[in-house]
Amino acid sequence: MELQKPIKVIYLSDNGEITQRNIIILKKTPKSIIARCLLRGKLRAFRIDQILSAGFPSSGYYS
Repeated sequence: MELQKPIKVIYLSDNGEITQRNIIILKKTPKSIIARCLLRGKLRAFRIDQILSAGFPSSGYYS
């Protein structure tokens, strides 16, 4: 498997909380991104319509 560079997302959760996560994208579906969350260490699904911003972290691979 190719090494993938983490991206930083700012995300609006279902309960209205804005969070920031460093993730490694594993799969994209029409409505979501399946990724490994580096903060939680788990696979997570992020709804595309709730991602407010995305980009490469300025330093390191960890949240």
